[in-house]
Amino acid sequence: SHKETPLAPKARALTGPARAALGPLAAELDGLAATLSDTLSGLAALAAAAATFDLHRFAAAYLPAWAAAKRARGAVDFDDLIALAAELLSRPGVAEWVLWRLDGTIEHILVDEAQDTAPAQWQAIARLTEEATAGEGTAAGRTLFVVGDLKQSIYSFQGADPARFDRMRARFGAAHRAVGAPFQELELEYSFRSAPPILTAVDATFHEGNCAGLGERVLHRAFKADMPGRVDLWPHIPPASGPEEGDWTDPVDQLSETHHARQMAERVADAAQRMVAEEVLPGPDGPRPVTEGDILVLVQRRGPIFHEVIRACKARGLHVAGADVLKLGEELAVRDILASAFQSAGQRCS
Repeated sequence: SHKETPLAPKARALTGPARAALGPLAAELDGLAATLSDTLSGLAALAAAAATFDLHRFAAAYLPAWAAAKRARGAVDFDDLIALAAELLSRPGVAEWVLWRLDGTIEHILVDEAQDTAPAQWQAIARLTEEATAGEGTAAGRTLFVVGDLKQSIYSFQGADPARFDRMRARFGAAHRAVGAPFQELELEYSFRSAPPILTAVDATFHEGNCAGLGERVLHRAFKADMPGRVDLWPHIPPASGPEEGDWTDPVDQLSETHHARQMAERVADAAQRMVAEEVLPGPDGPRPVTEGDILVLVQRRGPIFHEVIRACKARGLHVAGADVLKLGEELAVRDILASAFQSAGQRCS
């Protein structure tokens, strides 16, 4: 359907009054928009196919040359180590001998960050653990310890598939139970960083039926049960409709007073100012006033709201650290200086 493609016509391309004014022509316009959407989607797919074909042609020439260069130097990279280890442990006629040689030296296998383990890595781990879950292996005290958390998965990292985490857990469990070996699945529910109200809000957000990709139901327990905390829900600020106010001579990065990012930044700064002026936090010697250093503002990305919060806090006289990372080349002042320097250089050369 058109709604499933990023090139679908916008549902609000025509306002209500405009659609009423067009009358029957509005339906024709919708048809043209749908046809154009299908055409653009087809062109985008064709461009993607052409780019993929070019990439495969490049890879067909580059990868053999890269492999030959590594062989000539006797070098391997990280991916080579994983692939070669998995192949060595799976190659008929060789794998058995390698595993036999390793059998007497492996007592314990630890797999850390298992949620991001790649398929080839799981292949090698599965071969190495076969003896650990055999009857003689468990009798010899060989153990397997796997640590992972689906909530922390970096999806597709090195080809990692979080679903494989669950499959491998089931596989290890079945192998242990088949030989009567103990198999434990433990959940670390305690959080050592957050207060109970914060964790309760998180669990309420990722309730049962709303935790896709996180495994089973999320449940947290606060280790510091007496730590104070609070969650405030602020109303959403929709984007302002209509043209922004301001003079045409204003800087292009200056937002108007009605811009939603600026309004949110003002609310954040007001809340910080009020907390510093009125609220207290528990301290070793009793309650103490809140300071700017107690407040941390987290943003999803370094967009307009990021700079607006810093500006609003400075306007209220609050001590704010500012941007911890600054891309000099993207700052307007730096770009103006560079443009002026290039212009001056060009004039001298002419």
